[in-house]
Amino acid sequence: EQERADSYAERLEKAESQLCEETSKRAQLERTMRDVSTTTSKAEQDMLRAQAMSAGAVLLEAEVLRLTRVNEQAEARIAELEHRVETLIARADDLAASQNPNRGIRYLEQLREEREIASKDAEDAGKAVQSMRAALQ
Repeated sequence: EQERADSYAERLEKAESQLCEETSKRAQLERTMRDVSTTTSKAEQDMLRAQAMSAGAVLLEAEVLRLTRVNEQAEARIAELEHRVETLIARADDLAASQNPNRGIRYLEQLREEREIASKDAEDAGKAVQSMRAALQ
């Protein structure tokens, strides 16, 4: 009976030892799973940040292209206005050489129209500059 009791005690100790090992393994497995979960979460956050940065870069590139197009349009408009100024100067010189008052009146009317157009162009240019400044900020 003593031998059986010793045998049971020995088996109980082995079972307790195995239980302790299994509990330790389980705790380590749970920690590993938490680490994996944390790492996965961080990886997902990093991926979202990278996607946001990529989207931001695409938006910035699109804005740069838009501003380039606006700049090209402004340069074309400036060239057109310079041509109009040269034409007006030539007309003014022609008018100065002529003594016809009707031509002078027509020329003044044309100058008023040109001034209105130039004023509108200046407003549009101001808006474009404000838009560019806002986009760059």
